[in-house]
Amino acid sequence: MSSRCLFRILVALAVMLLGVMPSFGLEAAPGLGEPARRPTPAREGLSQAPEGVGRVSFVHAAPFAEAITDTVVTVTVDGVSQPGVLTYGDTSPYFGMAAGTYDIGIVPTGATDPVVTATVTIAEGQDYTLAVAGDGANQPVELIQTEDNWEEPGPGLAALRLVHLAPVAADLAATAVDIRNADGTLVAEGVTYGTFGGFVEMPAGIIDLMVTDPADPETILLNTGPIVLKDGDVMTLFEAGGANNWPLEPLATIQAPQDPAHLRLAHLAPFAAEVGETSVSVFLEDTEVASAVTYGATTDYFELPPAMYTVSIVPTGEMTPAITGTVTLMSGVDYTAIAIGDGTLQPLDLLATMDNIEMPTPRMSRLRVVHVAPFSDDPALTAVDVRDAEGEVFAGLEGVTYGTASEYVEVAADTYDLVVTIPGGEMAILDIPPLTLMENQVATLYVIGDGETQPLDALLVTDEMRMPTDVQFANLAPFAPDLADTAITVALNEMPIAEGLTFGQATDFMALPAGFFDVAVVPEIDMAQAIGGAMFLTWDMQYIATVIGDNANWPLDLFVLRDIAQPDEGMAGLRIVHVAPFTSTLEATAVNVVADNGEPFDDVEGLTYKDVTAFIDVAPGVYDLAVTNPDGAVVVDIAPFRLVAGQSVTVFIVGDGVNQPLDAVIPGVELGTVIYLPIVFRDFQRP
Repeated sequence: MSSRCLFRILVALAVMLLGVMPSFGLEAAPGLGEPARRPTPAREGLSQAPEGVGRVSFVHAAPFAEAITDTVVTVTVDGVSQPGVLTYGDTSPYFGMAAGTYDIGIVPTGATDPVVTATVTIAEGQDYTLAVAGDGANQPVELIQTEDNWEEPGPGLAALRLVHLAPVAADLAATAVDIRNADGTLVAEGVTYGTFGGFVEMPAGIIDLMVTDPADPETILLNTGPIVLKDGDVMTLFEAGGANNWPLEPLATIQAPQDPAHLRLAHLAPFAAEVGETSVSVFLEDTEVASAVTYGATTDYFELPPAMYTVSIVPTGEMTPAITGTVTLMSGVDYTAIAIGDGTLQPLDLLATMDNIEMPTPRMSRLRVVHVAPFSDDPALTAVDVRDAEGEVFAGLEGVTYGTASEYVEVAADTYDLVVTIPGGEMAILDIPPLTLMENQVATLYVIGDGETQPLDALLVTDEMRMPTDVQFANLAPFAPDLADTAITVALNEMPIAEGLTFGQATDFMALPAGFFDVAVVPEIDMAQAIGGAMFLTWDMQYIATVIGDNANWPLDLFVLRDIAQPDEGMAGLRIVHVAPFTSTLEATAVNVVADNGEPFDDVEGLTYKDVTAFIDVAPGVYDLAVTNPDGAVVVDIAPFRLVAGQSVTVFIVGDGVNQPLDAVIPGVELGTVIYLPIVFRDFQRP
């Protein structure tokens, strides 16, 4: 499959309101030194659960330009551009949108006007696909909306849907194709451009489909190659391309449950002199989720399904919202949404910040400043510095203007005497009481008040601290016979994080915040073989991102594993991953794993390329395993390795037998009996 099938979802903003925790002056919510709390589930924290949400999946299958960079588009909703972009070949998981009618626009990069607009209606509880399709010549560029009606497959089953979005001809009848199994059996007949099939349940396993000419079944227009459908998979397979020099190609997306978003709110809009007069209720769509919320109130983090919502903030006792907006919550990401403005110098508004609450460096704290003090109507005159008692800029926190948040900075855990000054430090406008930052604490310092209805003040809010996402990259792609020629550079968001990584090598685990990352993998011997896509990471998780394929039997690909299992008490965890591309036929890559006595190891049999076992709980000790072919001949004799209680270890079967020998790689474990490098642990504590 094309690496462009990886989707960069829209970068999100969020706003919600929950419960009330009054906080004035330099106070913390929760208190300094208190243990962080887990997010409150929506069903417990919201006074009513939000209703009226449908789900939408986006796909960009419009080859309207020859260069991939010229296919980039921005999506607008009711005329408002959404952050992030879509490129030809991108697909998305389902994403929530409030029930209602929207004007959707698709704007090519560099253009001001949409290339296509459409009005779409989202119904409560309904899933949809919104497909950008057409090449602008054979078929117009358009937005195709379809209802997706599917249920989670039963045990041992998968669900597959076939969609024809290849604008190969101007005459719709001329776009018709047949879809057949590898043996020629007809699956679907006369499928034309723009057709969405229904989801069909089938036994989990391997399928190999062909797109053929209806007039000549022997003419194969597209062979999808082996597609692995695992138990519970829900896949949509798109036929795309066929115009502007783009070949016919399959694009695929797997729908999967999404992690919730984590949100909290701060009411920091000083629009009345009496705190009681700032009281508001908050509505999510038509559901009141909080009431009697006053200036200075903050919330804990809580969970909410990722979706697009309309938020209304209504002064208590009134009917007309003071603030309204449509906001989007992204899966697995933390936000603080802030009511700001005084209605005089600065308008009432919503400010949403993305919170990076990964654990700081040991013995350090992490702090940022959010400026929401509307003391001037000129944004340039709102700029402030944060300085220490000697008048020096504190940790680079200078020039922060109204309505903005600084970057997080790491500082030593200590008590600080700080002041807020005008730029340059000539005049202090706020003397902050002694500020104590605890070891490993993440906090936000809000500068609040307008100096008239409410005094200038400081509010310290501590964030829930979490373990960061841990990611390890491994080069398991045997695409060259000379080991030095397998060297790759890996970049995240255009920043190299590993250079000269050769076959069999892995990086250490690196801590990253939750969110989307652009991944680029560039073979140093041939940059034309570069692959890339987007990788989404969530908090409190570990990933091993592997580069696989030999560029002959199987293409270079990025294969990401997550969900490191916690073994039972006193046990270790062991997982086997097959990424050895030693033949182009999937069935022929089948191998078994056996113990030193030749007996099958925990029924690991018939493992094929890209297969991943579940973690197997095993007793601590030394393991001497081998990989055999189905006839029992040993193809890899894995050197003995030791597992200790609490470890979760992954064994990769690697090599193609031509460029690089068949072998086993265990990132973090020295093959033998001694462990030297970091091991994959679950919920471990950093020293």
